[in-house]
Amino acid sequence: MHLHLFQLLIRISTQWVLAQTPIRVNEKSSTRHGPENGSLIIIGGGQVTPEIWSKFVELAGGKEKAKLVVVTAAAGDTAALNPAAVESLKKNTGVAKVTLLHTKSLKEANSEAFVAPLREATGVFFVGGPSVAYC
Repeated sequence: MHLHLFQLLIRISTQWVLAQTPIRVNEKSSTRHGPENGSLIIIGGGQVTPEIWSKFVELAGGKEKAKLVVVTAAAGDTAALNPAAVESLKKNTGVAKVTLLHTKSLKEANSEAFVAPLREATGVFFVGGPSVAYC
């Protein structure tokens, strides 16, 4: 996975992860592990309940402040042309600010233009595919 994308996705708004000692980032190191704070909601192949959506929105800053990104790369090539993922996320969360990110190009994924919405995101949702779980 692209390092910049990974760094930004660590700050995803989510919940229910067992408490662990956070990774401490050595500011002098060129290696980055993402922010020290954040949460994950790992859904994995099941239905997302209203309670999960509610917690996701809460952790993302609330309906009015949340800036969500939906990543559809695992859903196949046509996902970039289909607004269903964005509309579904808007419907399920009540959040108006939802951006679609889709690519199968590593070069594009590494570009600043592609990463820019992730830098601003307060929550990221991954649409699953045939062999990928939600995270």
